[in-house]
Amino acid sequence: MKIQKFSNAQLLSMVLEKKGGTTAAPTEAIRSSRTLAMPGREQAQFGVWEASVGTFTRDVVAGEIMAILSGEAVFVAESGERWEMAAGDTLVFPPNTRGKWEIKAPTRKLYVLL
Repeated sequence: MKIQKFSNAQLLSMVLEKKGGTTAAPTEAIRSSRTLAMPGREQAQFGVWEASVGTFTRDVVAGEIMAILSGEAVFVAESGERWEMAAGDTLVFPPNTRGKWEIKAPTRKLYVLL
């Protein structure tokens, strides 16, 4: 088994690919990501994700653990509950968490989908 190590600086400067939110609406956040892999556990997706200032609806069905690396955002669940987050915060979203992201400052996170 080969251990993978990523410094905070590497995660913050990692080149990502644009994934959505390109022209649908002027306030929609542009999102980018890079999927990483753990040999032998390919079904456990993880990677680095970021979004520009703006809003969008969360479209992930899987449960998610995320560590906010930089930025500032709010997640508003369908129930109306608000979760503010910033660099250094770790959040756990249960499967089927639905709601809207409000990206207040360009935000980058390390995520694991389960």
